[in-house]
Amino acid sequence: MSKDAGLVAGKSGEKLALRSKEAAKALGISEKTLSKWTKENKIPHLRVNGIVLYPIEALSKWLESSMAQGTTEQVVSSKF
Repeated sequence: MSKDAGLVAGKSGEKLALRSKEAAKALGISEKTLSKWTKENKIPHLRVNGIVLYPIEALSKWLESSMAQGTTEQVVSSKF
């Protein structure tokens, strides 16, 4: 187990957050787009010790809300 595994997994081992590469893949967008949205605060994220994480529950709610409002900028799939 890596030293920062606790950042992305809960006590029971379920994944709570995704790293950038995983989040981009799950959302069907490029890492560049994800980085841009993160810098523009368009997508829920948090920083822990300099590591950007994307909480799965927050991403799911954001996707639902964005899709309902038509503001996902062409995000077409989520694979959480």
